[in-house]
Amino acid sequence: MLPSIKLKFFIITICITTISCTVQDYIPQSDAESIRRGSTVVCGWRNEEPEVIFNQFLDLILTRGYRVSTIDREIMIINTDEKNIGHETIARLNVHIKRHKQQTQIIVSTDWAPSAAAQYAYSVISGGSTSSHWTTAKWRDGGRHDLAFANTVKLMQQFTDLISYW
Repeated sequence: MLPSIKLKFFIITICITTISCTVQDYIPQSDAESIRRGSTVVCGWRNEEPEVIFNQFLDLILTRGYRVSTIDREIMIINTDEKNIGHETIARLNVHIKRHKQQTQIIVSTDWAPSAAAQYAYSVISGGSTSSHWTTAKWRDGGRHDLAFANTVKLMQQFTDLISYW
């Protein structure tokens, strides 16, 4: 009986630590405050041709450890496989690059799900089973939504200074 109690205490401690983490692990608080609540898209802007941006953003994604699941250079779409972004959260990116007036837009939405370890911890604590459902990251929706969205903001900040949120 005692090992079971220790295991549950350990798992509860992990869950509380994960939930209490902040987006400051990804972006500064001043940046976090400038994002409109409810945003689901991070949009970057650059003054280069879409083909150039496509290749540069693809390189950035790959250097950040993402694996590409879908790539279509004709319609300028990149989708990634899931990647562990920390705090027992996995994320995948959906990227669309297009010309808009005189600039190129890099439009990124992020889907997230709890990691297998987080799902296991939940099932041990609750006594039931759980399944992973992908959800679109939404700013200030709490917990892992914010972490996944902040991870995407950080990625975009490494690519351009001109960023908007929808």
